[in-house]
Amino acid sequence: MSAAALLQLFPRLLFAGETNPPHKDGFPGWHHQFDASPFIPPRASAAEAAQGRVEERQIAAGVPSLQSTALPRAVGESSAAALTEEAAAQAVRSHEDAPMRKLSVQLLRTYNLINQAGGGGRARSRVNGATLRGLGGVCWGRGGEVYAKRKAAMAEQSQAGTSKSVRKGTTNNGWDNDDFDYIVDSGEVFHERFVVSAVIGKGSFGQVVKASNKHWPNELVAIKIIKSKKHLQQQAKKEVELLQFLNQKDRHDSACIVRLLDHFMFRGHQCLVFELLSYSLFDLIKHTNFKGVSLNLVRKLGKQIVKALSFLQSRDVSVIHCDLKPENILLRSPKRSAIKLIDFGSSCRDGKTDYTYIQSRFYRSPEVLLGCPYSCAIDMWSLGCILVEMHTGEPLFSGQDEADQIAKIYEVLGPPPEHMVEAGTKGLKLLRKSDEGSTYELIHPRNYKPRSLDDVLGVEIGGPERRRLGQAGHSVTDYRKLKDLILKMLEYDPSERICPVAAIGHSFFGSSDSAEVQTEAPSAASSSSCGGCAASSSSQAPAGTVVPNRKAPIALT
Repeated sequence: MSAAALLQLFPRLLFAGETNPPHKDGFPGWHHQFDASPFIPPRASAAEAAQGRVEERQIAAGVPSLQSTALPRAVGESSAAALTEEAAAQAVRSHEDAPMRKLSVQLLRTYNLINQAGGGGRARSRVNGATLRGLGGVCWGRGGEVYAKRKAAMAEQSQAGTSKSVRKGTTNNGWDNDDFDYIVDSGEVFHERFVVSAVIGKGSFGQVVKASNKHWPNELVAIKIIKSKKHLQQQAKKEVELLQFLNQKDRHDSACIVRLLDHFMFRGHQCLVFELLSYSLFDLIKHTNFKGVSLNLVRKLGKQIVKALSFLQSRDVSVIHCDLKPENILLRSPKRSAIKLIDFGSSCRDGKTDYTYIQSRFYRSPEVLLGCPYSCAIDMWSLGCILVEMHTGEPLFSGQDEADQIAKIYEVLGPPPEHMVEAGTKGLKLLRKSDEGSTYELIHPRNYKPRSLDDVLGVEIGGPERRRLGQAGHSVTDYRKLKDLILKMLEYDPSERICPVAAIGHSFFGSSDSAEVQTEAPSAASSSSCGGCAASSSSQAPAGTVVPNRKAPIALT
């Protein structure tokens, strides 16, 4: 019997025969006041002492005494020998039953009686008000009954959701697959609270599942399950700390930052519980068949992202997201254009930039590519790339590696400043002095094809490939405003790059030259992209909506 079980059973033994046993929360049914006055045991008679010695010999020989005939019998058999309250009240504890004697000279007898009463838990579970005269008093059977029920409920709860009796995983004691991802079963209960329904996203960090609150089924959440790798677990802990800090600073939930609701460990996996959001901007672009959304929608979404960056770069926050991209910007609802930023797993405080390999390549800033120190300004560069992609449907700079990424930027913006190339740890590996010696040029130009931002946006011709020609809200003036904002966001030198506060006041985010119209609503994806916390939808598309063979359209206003 374990030490914990002994500690629970000792009060029953030591105070057996007492009419007022001490109150103990662990034993329901004990409601009497404990009399702490000193106990003076009566002197035992010679006959009583002899009876006690006979009883000890009977117990040692395995023969029950006459006084122990009320020990628990087979399940379902009544306890006919139970003491009545009147008899218990008249019972007088003998010298042999004194607690100090049971813990000293009769310690061996006490342990023997504990073993008989415990029986590995089997006898105790059968007790229902029966008396254990061998213990000198009453066993509180009702408490044992409740304890058994609680234990059974806990066992049932621990098994809830484990639909497969045998785990077939290859790592983490069979819970994970080869890639250290947890093998999720539909209906599984996480943390005794969240019922998992489906996997809705996967990424290098792990996976995201949709779940409901067991106690409030209408409350839906997204649980980010981190791989059972040590470095990812440590990274997840930093993400939790950072999100808690951001959510505390954004008490009114107005900064477009995802809310962290809970976090816990589950079978070797760090789990982060978020509010359930909708589709990502990548889903939105994808379901325009990569033709892009209108300037009206670019304006609405872009202004919110700038607002989020303004919050992150505020003096009392100073956080760099470090991985801003369409996949990490989610709609709150498939019917509205409100968004939130997610995935702060790579984020850091400004001034504590420990990592050098950050940002997804297409949205990586030149200071990171060249190996220069970086700051919050890298997020503004990423946003400039995102705004162009939202309207054209294609990444602005789609390099195959870092050298090719610099080349793609070079094609549109020309060479970077000399001081950045020379100050960076990787600049001279990617660029070299030109023959004139005034600028730097690419070491490996590959298929170098210069192009202008005017051509990319279709400023003078009605948008990319003339797709917006004649549409309201897509005048030449509107495109020129967008181009001016993008160029300010894509300044090579981060010290000259536009800041979020200035960007919010830019003319592009003001009213359009033309009357704003309802933006076409492409259909939605059925799941989120990597790192997202998205869910599917079944809303209907409004009249005039373009729905490319999907059942769940996004209807933005």
